[in-house]
Amino acid sequence: DPVRRGYVDPSKLMYRSNISGLISTVLELELRDGHIRQLQRTPFWLMIDAIRANDLDPKMFKKCDATVCRVIHTYNPEDEKFNIGGAKLPLRNNDIRLILGVQCGREKLDMTHGGKGPSDFIQRRCAKVSRISSKLIKDLLGEAICGRTERDEEDVAKLLCLYVCAKLFFATTGEHIGWAFVRVIYKLETLQQYYWRATKINTLIWSLNELHNKPE
Repeated sequence: DPVRRGYVDPSKLMYRSNISGLISTVLELELRDGHIRQLQRTPFWLMIDAIRANDLDPKMFKKCDATVCRVIHTYNPEDEKFNIGGAKLPLRNNDIRLILGVQCGREKLDMTHGGKGPSDFIQRRCAKVSRISSKLIKDLLGEAICGRTERDEEDVAKLLCLYVCAKLFFATTGEHIGWAFVRVIYKLETLQQYYWRATKINTLIWSLNELHNKPE
């Protein structure tokens, strides 16, 4: 397909998902034992711990534009597979588990649009906020990590998980995230029950199907 395989100027690429930004934020946070105990209850702990334990350099995780374009060009929306090295490769839920270390259950995530909801976490941290962005989440993280109560420690874990969603897994052009994610994340005790891997796959495949002709 000459359109799908047409040349793309890498200088025009716009990245929504930003792993280097996430790495920088995790390393900047001075997480204490209480924060770590709460984060260990979340589906994203293995990834967060790997960043901390290996003291990763964000500069080493900048994307290679030309390679990203080449990978997108190999995608065929008809069978939802990448043609790489002569093999047709689908992206499976297990790939997300292996690459990103996401631990989760099988309960479906309800990502339907809606308002903030009445949770005490929302009222405490963002009662006067109309839209929640990755920048706001990072600011709220800076405030919460200074707290010394167990509730503050839980809020740090919730906000960091929300930041992972906004900055990496479900990023948008405006770096805003829906209140549905906030409503799900405020309950740490149920986070690992949800099927996060399938939600990520569905989000990525939908985007590829819609925009495979426009990699930038």
